[in-house]
Amino acid sequence: MPLIVMCGLPCSGKSTRARQLKERLKGTWPVELVSDDEGLARNDVYTDAAREKQLRDQLKSDVARLLSRDRLVILDASNYIKGYRYELYCLVRVARTNHCVVQVLATQDQCKQWNAERPQSQQYTPEVMTALAERLESPDANNRWDRPLVQLSWDTDDAEAAKEVENALSDHQPLPPHRSTQNAPLVADLHERDQLTLNLVQTMLQSGDPTLPPAGKLHRLRRQFLAWSGTQPLSELPQLFDQYVRSGGDQC
Repeated sequence: MPLIVMCGLPCSGKSTRARQLKERLKGTWPVELVSDDEGLARNDVYTDAAREKQLRDQLKSDVARLLSRDRLVILDASNYIKGYRYELYCLVRVARTNHCVVQVLATQDQCKQWNAERPQSQQYTPEVMTALAERLESPDANNRWDRPLVQLSWDTDDAEAAKEVENALSDHQPLPPHRSTQNAPLVADLHERDQLTLNLVQTMLQSGDPTLPPAGKLHRLRRQFLAWSGTQPLSELPQLFDQYVRSGGDQC
């Protein structure tokens, strides 16, 4: 059965929309909801590249375990890295099913307001909100892993939203797996590597960790790492980059 990949800014209404879709679609398919929302220490995770990678890996593992011909899976998470969405697309092809990406649209000002209305223990810090917004690689329907793309305003009626998603899924037939999608590791292109490592540097600088080198050296190590890392899978780059930085580039 299909996979629905939620995407959008933090506090844009992704989790609310995911729950609405589950309720509306469970009459058509058995539905499983995989979410990063429950019990997540969001500010700790999203300022720690290694912990965030662990979260993404766990979510992907849960999706892979649940994908089958007899259930629909909704992944409720930011899913802001296009390389990660490609990895999910590969899982879908291996499972011989189809998928769609649902982007929930809201302005940053709206998201900040809704974040402020949450219980304090569930709020993002302003710094994390800004960082996640800057990291968002918006879905692009020109990319095969981002289509069909359903863009829903935060205030779209839930029945109308469910109908749009159903139509998107029914209009696209499952694609067979091929050699590149049967292999789990994703080899990112140069642009993806550059963007990911730049985000990692920004996260390190924002962490205030006194054991990390200053900004100038971090950026120099980043450039060296891009040349050194070659064709390592994108999913492994955060951990490798952290090790590389802490070793001062001695792994080169």
